[in-house]
Amino acid sequence: MNIINKLLLRLVMLAAPLYRKMGVDVFLLEVIVSTKLVMDDRRPNAIRQKKKQNNKPVKWATLATMFFSALLGVFLLFAFTVSDTIAQMVVYFLMYTFMLASSLISDFTSVLIDVRDNYIIMPKPVNDKTIVVARLAHIFVHVCKLVLPMTLPGIITVGIMYNLYGAVLFILMAFLATLLAIFIINAVYILILKITTPQKFQSIIANFQIVFSVIIFGGYQLFPKISDRLSGMLISFSDYSLSLLIPSYWFAAGWKVLFTFSGNLQEIAGLFLCFAFPLFSMYVVVKYLAPSFNQKLSMISGSSTDSAPAITTTGKPSKAASTKDGYSRMLAKLFTGSAAERSSFLLTWKMTSRSRDFKLKVYPSMGNLLVLVAVMFVNSKGLTLENLQQGNMKARIMILGLIYMCSLMVITAAFQIAYSDKYKASWIYYVSPINNPGSLISGGIKAVLCKFCLPMITATAVTMLLLVGHGVIPNLLLGIANQLLVVGLMAYFGAKQLPFSQLQTAKQKSGGCIRSIMLSLIYLVPVAAHFMLYNFAPVLYILAVIAAAGAWYLFDSVKNMEWNKLEGEYAAD
Repeated sequence: MNIINKLLLRLVMLAAPLYRKMGVDVFLLEVIVSTKLVMDDRRPNAIRQKKKQNNKPVKWATLATMFFSALLGVFLLFAFTVSDTIAQMVVYFLMYTFMLASSLISDFTSVLIDVRDNYIIMPKPVNDKTIVVARLAHIFVHVCKLVLPMTLPGIITVGIMYNLYGAVLFILMAFLATLLAIFIINAVYILILKITTPQKFQSIIANFQIVFSVIIFGGYQLFPKISDRLSGMLISFSDYSLSLLIPSYWFAAGWKVLFTFSGNLQEIAGLFLCFAFPLFSMYVVVKYLAPSFNQKLSMISGSSTDSAPAITTTGKPSKAASTKDGYSRMLAKLFTGSAAERSSFLLTWKMTSRSRDFKLKVYPSMGNLLVLVAVMFVNSKGLTLENLQQGNMKARIMILGLIYMCSLMVITAAFQIAYSDKYKASWIYYVSPINNPGSLISGGIKAVLCKFCLPMITATAVTMLLLVGHGVIPNLLLGIANQLLVVGLMAYFGAKQLPFSQLQTAKQKSGGCIRSIMLSLIYLVPVAAHFMLYNFAPVLYILAVIAAAGAWYLFDSVKNMEWNKLEGEYAAD
């Protein structure tokens, strides 16, 4: 156990006399919490897989978590660029509450919803009070590992801008805001569990993790622009009575009243709410939400890891599922040849929708690309419709950026479809009468193209035709052909594993990163050539035909790949 966990464990055990009066077995409590903390430090992730393979002890998860939390705390400091004191605190505590709640849901769902107790501790001679206090202490330690580094930059900033007393008050308000965030998490979890099934609950949490990562990336991209606009702005929240509906205003008003010993009636009301509501919310959590939450844990522990397809009471797929299935089958018939390729297309289509592991690894990068598109539009000030139609320098960058951005989503997904945590289920490939397994690979690549690239390129083409006119057609055709060519090259040289048939190791992850960098460099060649030949329509048509022919040849070669060309666990059998 590292030193941070040891210090926090000692802090928890300072209340040992109180625990004994409550009927808690203090010795077992310390053993349970310390074991949980050691297990948390050994949880595998992408950063520590290499150490795990080298049989080296893994014990720096806590420090990595605190470092990331401290970076979020630095990110929150842009709130202090606002000139008004209350506005500074409103913006800070609004972002702090959101970041804390999101981080807890995103990173520590396994702590907040820990079902291991049901299997390991409950059958042992440990009383219920000890189990409950151990779980609460475990959550308290994790909250501290997030809150302390996240608030430290703000505490230092307030101490420098104001004084030590202001920093102490800031710590108090951060504590109350933390209680509010915990209440929000419990309320959201209970609400989700009441309106959905345990299987879908886990999928919802995974989707939230994706959205949270995209929001963080988007905030990083938009941070300089927002900071410049907020700098020097004079905003007076106390002039608006509706400000009392904003929880972060309560903490801002409370800090201001306690710091200056003055305030109007609305600010005093905010002071009352900043103490009353978090304490009342914790009472609600302990009295009402926690018992209901614990009852739902057994449902989650018995649920499967992946959501099942929608089934009606008659045992037939629902109408919505049938519609989606019909759309994918239509595309499969249109773009695939053999039955094996069609089956792989449909399998990949469904797995990319149902596999949480795939979505957590691929969907955030896709969301980040959409953020980059939004940033591109934000930075396109002064670009008029006439500029787009004339094709000047800025217009070329905008149009080609939108066209070629689509294939980046495909490349990200195509590299990932070979990997799955449930890779052992791929035995079905090797007992099937398939002479050319390359058809399975090409079917998977085509499914990714149709699912992620086709909608984006269609929307881009329609938008460009409406805004620019038919003059953009040769550029659209060459852009699409180039993207197919690059994806074909990637499949021909890099796709040597069957869909969802391999367990991704740290070595493969680092190799995938290197391949991505090399592919990006190769990608620049057709993009640069396209940029220089943007206004030469006849040349663009000829190059589009050549690129399309090359893409067809590459995909056909992949489809005819034999068993001895495969790489992976079963390739040598």
